[in-house]
Parts: sequence; C-alpha cells; structure tokens
Amino acid sequence: MVAARPRVSRTVLLAFALMLALPAWTAACFDDEPRAEQAPPRPAASAGMSPAPFASPQPTAQAPARDTARPAPPQIATGPALELTPLGHTDLDGRGFNGSVRALGGFAYVGSWGSGGLCPALGVRVVDISDPAAPRMVATAARYGGTSAEDIVPRRVDTPSFRGDLLVAGIQRCGGNGRAGLALWDVTDPLNPAELSFFDTGVGARGVHELDVTEQGGRVLALLAVPFAGQVGDFRIVDITDPRNPAQLSSWSIQTALGAVAGTGCNRSVYGHSARASADGRRAYLSYWDAGMIILDISDPTTPRFVGRAFEPDAEGAVHSVDEMAGDLLLVAEEDDVFQTPRGLRLRAALNGTVAEFAACEAQGGQPLDETGVLSGSVAYAGPLCAPGSATLTGTIALVDAGGCALGVKARQARAAGARAMVVIGEDGLQTPTNTEGGNLGLPVIAVSPSDGGRLRAAARDGAATVEFPVARPWGGVRVWDIRDPAQPVRRALFRTENAERFPPPGPGYYTLHNPLAVGRYALFAWYADGVRLVDLTNPDDPREVAAFVPPAAPDRQGFFPISADVWGVALSGDIVLASDINSGLYLLRLSGIPLAP
Repeated sequence: MVAARPRVSRTVLLAFALMLALPAWTAACFDDEPRAEQAPPRPAASAGMSPAPFASPQPTAQAPARDTARPAPPQIATGPALELTPLGHTDLDGRGFNGSVRALGGFAYVGSWGSGGLCPALGVRVVDISDPAAPRMVATAARYGGTSAEDIVPRRVDTPSFRGDLLVAGIQRCGGNGRAGLALWDVTDPLNPAELSFFDTGVGARGVHELDVTEQGGRVLALLAVPFAGQVGDFRIVDITDPRNPAQLSSWSIQTALGAVAGTGCNRSVYGHSARASADGRRAYLSYWDAGMIILDISDPTTPRFVGRAFEPDAEGAVHSVDEMAGDLLLVAEEDDVFQTPRGLRLRAALNGTVAEFAACEAQGGQPLDETGVLSGSVAYAGPLCAPGSATLTGTIALVDAGGCALGVKARQARAAGARAMVVIGEDGLQTPTNTEGGNLGLPVIAVSPSDGGRLRAAARDGAATVEFPVARPWGGVRVWDIRDPAQPVRRALFRTENAERFPPPGPGYYTLHNPLAVGRYALFAWYADGVRLVDLTNPDDPREVAAFVPPAAPDRQGFFPISADVWGVALSGDIVLASDINSGLYLLRLSGIPLAP
C-alpha cells in the first residue's frame, strides 16, 4: 500500500481556469498535450504486444498477481522530480468528437470520432506545437464525407518510392456513403497535406478502426484492425512501402485460425479491435476484445502465424489496445464498457448460513444500479414468471428462470408482484440478459450463471437466501503481462485508478482506461474521466500511480458524451505529453523527472 498523498488535482483545474481567463499570461506559462513521435521506430523492447492463442485457446498461466487500485487520491505529482505540468491547450475549433493523438516533427495529429447519425467527418487535424504554450490548428487531412478517422500514425519514411513524412489514417464509414479503409497522405509539408492513395477494405466491413505502422528491412507495413470483417479477416497486413500503391499481403481471422472462440464477460463479443507491432516489427499484438490479446509472428508478413494468447476466462474482457515495455512486458488496456457503465458486477449471497460471492451482469434497459445504489434483501424464487399472478414477491428480490417469455414480460410480472429487483438465472453461462423488447424494464435486473443461480434457487426454496449487489462493479483497467514465453503469457498485475473501483462513480463520465503508452519503466494512460495517469512499473507486480492530470469537465456540442473530462489518447513528443480530450480538444503537459530516450 502507498501512504496517502496530498490531493492537488484542484490545482490543475485552477491552472486551466486561469489560462482561459488570462491568455496573455498563459502564453508564457502554459502548454498542450501530445502523443509519441514516430519518426524513428519505438524504443527497443522485447517482443510481445497483442492477443493470440497458440494451439487451442487455453486459459493463460498466472503468477501471483496483485490487483492494485491505488487508494491515494489523484495528484499532479508525488514529489519535486515527477511532474505533469500544464502548458497549453487548443479546443480544435470547438467541434468535439476528438480521437487519437500522435506527434511528428513539431506537429500533433488528432483524429476524429463519429457514429451513425453523429458523423461530422472532421478528418485529421494538424496542430503546430512548436510553441507548447500556444498550439494552433494549421491544416486538416484525410477528411472524407460520412467517415471518422479515429486512429492515425504519422511516420518519417525513406524508401525508393517515398521520402518524407507519411500520415496513415484508419477511415471508418459512419454515415451515408462514406468510404472504408486506409488513407495515405503526404505531410512532409504539414501546412499542405496531400493525398497519396486510399486502400479500400472492401464491402461489409466498416473500415479500419485502429492500426500501427512498422518496418521490416526496407519494407514499410501497415497493420490494420478491421472489425467484423468475417472470413476475410479482422487483421490485415498492407505493404505501404510505395504509399501511392498500397498492396495487401495477408489477412488473419481468429475464427479461421482457431475455430469458434468464446468470449469472456457479460458481452462475449469477439472481434479484432486493435493491432500493434512489436519494436522489432516481427510480432503483431491483436486486441481481440472479449477473446483476449493475440500474439502473431509476422516475420513473414505474407503468412502471419499464431504464437500465443493472453487470456483470463474469468475476466470481463473488452481488450482495447496494448503497448510494449522493456523486460518482455505488455500493457493490455481493457475498456469496460464502451460509452456506458460496466455490465459486470459482483453479488454477495447468504445461503443457508454460508456466504458466497458470484459474478453477475446488469441488463440493458433495467433501472440503473447507479441510481438505486447497493440493493439487498431476501430472495424469492418465482420460476419463469411468465404468467400474471404466478407469485407474490412484495419487498423481495425475485429470482427467475430464463426462457419461456421475453425479459420484459418477466420484469412486468415482477413489478406487478411487488419485487424490488430481479435476478435471472442464465441459460448459457454468464452474460448480459437480452432485452428483446427494448424499452425500460422498470426495475433493476441482473443475471447470474446457471450454476450460481442453482445455488440461489436451492437456498431460496428453503427460505434461507439473501443477496446484496453490487458489492463491486469495477471499470476497465490495465493488465500487465509477462511474455518471456510468448506462447504462455503470465499475468503480473491488474491496475485500476481509485475512481475505477468506486460504486457508484464519483460523477458523470467514463472511469475506464482507453489507451496505454509505455515510457521507459513508467506508463502514461489515457483514462477518459480520470484524465492522464502516470504509473511507475519498476515493480511490474505492483504498479504505483505517481502523477495525474484531469482536464476541466466540458460539454459535447453534439450532445452524445457526458459533461466531463474525456481523455481519449496520450502521446509523447520529447518531454511534452499530448492528451486528446473528446469534448475539449488538445492539452500539452511537460513531463519531468523521467529519463527519456533522445
């Protein structure tokens, strides 16, 4: 445990209030936040980075690991040597929907989000950060109607076909007749970006969600995550050595390579969300959402080969992205849940004098547990609860069997019978109950697994069952994996912020991790409502938060995201940290007290 440290996050908010009120003064005092430059390859760190199983998807071996949520309050620094100092900010014209951030050659590149009818098609904003106290947007690239450009990689390239700065942007269809694929732009002159080519990912797929760029010898490769691409494969390797003529070399699908792979957690969604290259360019790390993190050997990029899988069968899943650290370590970010409160929770039950704790899943459309708080009470078993008047449940928590009728019917019968909440015994393992009718169920509804539900049913029939939930409902965090043997990754630790462990959450916003960035033996994390977190991983079994920065809460002009801090991405340009906030723009911070590679 760490001794409590002084809370100074208010200082950060005050600093930014002053910056907005006194622009002349802040021009000399403040700066903005970017993400890691990619002119040279990332600093060498041993292999391993994304998910992949090695034979059959077996649960991964686990070393004794600490699940560490730092109990101390957030702060700007732990001492004079470690600091995240605010420098500057730009609201990027106040449009919101800001995505990933990267940096190259004194410029930041900020992607953009969009989905369905909310599709402003903002492209990639180019920001001059040569004066960190006064960042300014100077150009836009990869802007296509009806699309988003969430993830981007700028990279200095020197091949016989192209010499200069190349911007590689993942383009997704988000409205109308938008394009889907990979945009390649020349940003050698960042003030005048020029399109080189567009690689189409084909019919059916929405496009490239996340990507990375690496080199093998003189060959430049783009590693693409193309979610829900079916048998074509959610992972593609595209040769962009000549960025005017990109060519696909290979594709890979978990279903084709490993057969039917069941996802974990409440949602059980299996798709390729993100792709990341190892420092030497010979491995790909694939974030395969509820199927874990896959490791592929791509030393022959025409034939990716499965190596291993970092996977915990009892975890909630939602493996979002990954970064590689020295010492054969991987930082695997879990985003639970996407733009909503987590579905997964823990329930404590007293059963005939014994106490047990079960995993459970909150239903969509039920009265939110964030509103009700912790619930407790006696359990009354009511069978399938499909017929009116089939049970008297006044003041109890109804336990019902799945099947026989829609979830909405069961909820209406439970309410009519006086139940305070409803627990559904699942039919096929543990997962979120399906609300096929949609709409409001009118009371809290959760589900438990068939085996745990059977124990509850037996005790309830004896009149000796009480439950309390949620006794825990954590948001996503980061798992630290040891990949010295990439065929059998070993989990070393799980880290969450204090707010990610709190129920109910401290305020509006998403208290889950989004993106990791390794910085020597430290890591920077973009943590949505918890801002930017700096964590010391000197002991990978015991991560320690050492500094934090939380931007001021800001509204979303489109009305989709909550009024809160909403940090999407984090990058590094020298000693300047870049942080993109979905609602409020780009912040620049100075990172001091950590040795940085030249």
